[in-house]
Amino acid sequence: MSVRAEVKGLYEAVLLIERVSRIARIHWPNRVLDNLARHAEQKMKELVPKKTGRLRRSIRVESLPDARKIIADTPYARIVNDGARPHYIYPKNKKALAFFKEGKWVVKAWVHHPGFVGYDFLENTMNYVYDFMYDWLAEEVNLGEV
Repeated sequence: MSVRAEVKGLYEAVLLIERVSRIARIHWPNRVLDNLARHAEQKMKELVPKKTGRLRRSIRVESLPDARKIIADTPYARIVNDGARPHYIYPKNKKALAFFKEGKWVVKAWVHHPGFVGYDFLENTMNYVYDFMYDWLAEEVNLGEV
């Protein structure tokens, strides 16, 4: 990563160097990654649907040497994020499907699932992280608008 700053006076240049070096002294790459990952994890947990809470509980941060991964570890996380097209559901091991609907048991050989639009929690989380990173970096460097 390279940083370019244009400063017209020596005093302003010294102040800029002091601000940037203050960040570098505190292991800034790992600090930035940890901070962004923590905020992304919190935001993603806010954005996922809360039907059973299993998807929310599965969200975690995995630390790699030079990156952080936010993982939603359920078999249906992709479907919740992307949505599903209309499709038919057939029984796997029985002759019919049985489910409780409107106070009665219903038995069907197959059902039509109408599909649904996904929650798009991954993209919304990344948009949030991008905005948060921009604001946080501007505040950390103390330059105002970056």
